[in-house]
Amino acid sequence: MYDRALTPTELGRLAAAPGPGAPDLVPDPPPPASGPRDHALLGTVTYEPGFGVGNDRDSVLSPFAVRPAPRGLTVTLLDAAGAVVASRALARSDTAAALYSSVLYRFDGLGACSGCALVLRDAAGIQDRVAVGFDGEAGQTDADLVYGRARTGGIVSGGVLAPNPIRAGSLRVILRGSAGSVLADTAKLPGCERGGSGCRTASRYGYRLTGLPRAAVPVVAELDQQTPKGRFVAVDTAPFTLEAAGATTAPDLTALADPPPDGKGRVVHGQLNVVAPFAPGAHARSELDAPDRLLRDARVELHAADGALVKRITGGYRDSRASGFTSYMMAGLDPCHGCRMQLRRGSDLVDSVPVTVPARTPSVTRADLDFRDGKPAFIDGVVQAGARSEPALSVAALDPLTGAVLASTPQASQCAGCVAGAALPYRLGGAPAGRTVLLALRSRSKILDSRVVELSPEGLVTQAPVLVVPRAGSARVLQGAVYSAGPFGPGLSPADLGKAKLTVVLRGDNGAELGRADVAQAKGASRAGAGYALSGLPPCAECTVELRSGTTLEDRAAVTIRPETAAVAVADLGARAISGGAYVQGALVPRRGERVAGVTVQVHGPEGKLLADSAQIRGDSARPGTVARPLYRLGGIPRDAGTVTVVVLAGRAKLASTRVTIPVGAGDAHVPDLQIDVPNAGRRG
Repeated sequence: MYDRALTPTELGRLAAAPGPGAPDLVPDPPPPASGPRDHALLGTVTYEPGFGVGNDRDSVLSPFAVRPAPRGLTVTLLDAAGAVVASRALARSDTAAALYSSVLYRFDGLGACSGCALVLRDAAGIQDRVAVGFDGEAGQTDADLVYGRARTGGIVSGGVLAPNPIRAGSLRVILRGSAGSVLADTAKLPGCERGGSGCRTASRYGYRLTGLPRAAVPVVAELDQQTPKGRFVAVDTAPFTLEAAGATTAPDLTALADPPPDGKGRVVHGQLNVVAPFAPGAHARSELDAPDRLLRDARVELHAADGALVKRITGGYRDSRASGFTSYMMAGLDPCHGCRMQLRRGSDLVDSVPVTVPARTPSVTRADLDFRDGKPAFIDGVVQAGARSEPALSVAALDPLTGAVLASTPQASQCAGCVAGAALPYRLGGAPAGRTVLLALRSRSKILDSRVVELSPEGLVTQAPVLVVPRAGSARVLQGAVYSAGPFGPGLSPADLGKAKLTVVLRGDNGAELGRADVAQAKGASRAGAGYALSGLPPCAECTVELRSGTTLEDRAAVTIRPETAAVAVADLGARAISGGAYVQGALVPRRGERVAGVTVQVHGPEGKLLADSAQIRGDSARPGTVARPLYRLGGIPRDAGTVTVVVLAGRAKLASTRVTIPVGAGDAHVPDLQIDVPNAGRRG
């Protein structure tokens, strides 16, 4: 017995049901809601995999970049009861621009939908689900979907600040749980490997980690940096709590200006500073080290909490190649809490700072010591010179709220002879220790670039992020160099940019264009020094900058336009980085130092088909064999080639071979160094 009269369609389903028993009633769907049906629901479908430090070309991809490609990919709108309101299948043709942009979807003519859900699924199941709601009036609701988000767990995105141009391949980020367990590691993701020409340098590198808990869990982001001998040691940490919703932005981590020292076990190192503030570029790096007269009888000592001497060094000081300052290193230490690092000359105590040596090993702890009296706080940093000269450069620490000057360097004379990109070191004294300030690069009273910086505790020198003189424009500026990222044979260089018109486009997180500018081509045969600048930009946390030749996408990078009123972001872009197909790159190591003239590299597909040959590259330049580790880069390889074979030849003689897998997306395949013996080749002179 039913509690209402049945409709003709319901009676028909009952009559058609098999078997003698009373069938279950399948009710008709509710009638469509009354009211207007003039609303549009639209958005994007992307694939956003995890990526290693600096490998931001693959930050946003089409879901059809996944291998194997998804089958039966659909977007479906469900009402509050789970009934289908609208659905559409997605195909490669819906992709906005090849495999390096989003897939677009759209539903028109929708009525009111309260408590609805938008579901992305394929043959493997649900890939993403977001709640939506809207009335039926004319208008649009934007809802974006991410392929795999329902299956990959929580996501953490963050950045690494580089005080000097540091290779992204020398950095890794580990996310640890409260007990120190490893939750995620960028070293296991596609990253920017050693020696690759596609590995751009920047003042800030992004990263993304996936597969994390979707809960408010306390975690610690650890930045590991590579030592000169190739080990990775922790140089910075940042505790934070994961967002239960699944997407978390981690605090920025800061790398060391110099590679961390290569001591064993627990290491304490730092600068031995001759304290005297100076303006940007007022001193060359060769003038920043401590003079021999101060170091001759200087010693560095580690003392326990009770004052007992733990270890002493009386020499081995070295001048940093990156910063110019004199440094020391003490290795093989036991854990030490409440200890002090002292600088002494003869019987005099010159400086003393607190230090804690952690239990974890290996580890690197920094403790700077000063040849000085008193306890002022100092900021060391570098200004990157622009293509234009700026008069009276100075760096000031400002109150972030009032703009009041808390401390400032002297002003430098006009940098008329500075080469674009040159690093101009500076030192600022008298800054308030342990305080958050706005670090501003100024030309007279005009602010050119700025960063919010938390100063180190008293007794420690703050290493500031790079401040940049803009190439052009003012306020918020995005700029960078444009270089040739095309193929080249062993020991050669890629062909120059040529005369094609190149354009840079900045897009917001919704794909809307925020600005564009033509690339300023440099003059001369090499056309080195090409670049671009966009100014007057709005703040943007998840923007994308694209390099285009007409409608062809040449390269792209994820960028952040900081909210400070004056802020310069830098993103270098490579012509042919994406349009040239997949690349295989690596280096050859001639074991007897022989030249590599006549040596070629080939790439063969799984069936043996020749996919790339360095002998067929046109336009690469410079004589081979002038370096001990000649690089090569081969392009034009299909991105779905899978595992390929790299073969090194001298004529018909095979010198070496190996297999690598072409990665998903725009990343390069990095080949391990191949040692070769070149027959009948002379040594390098």
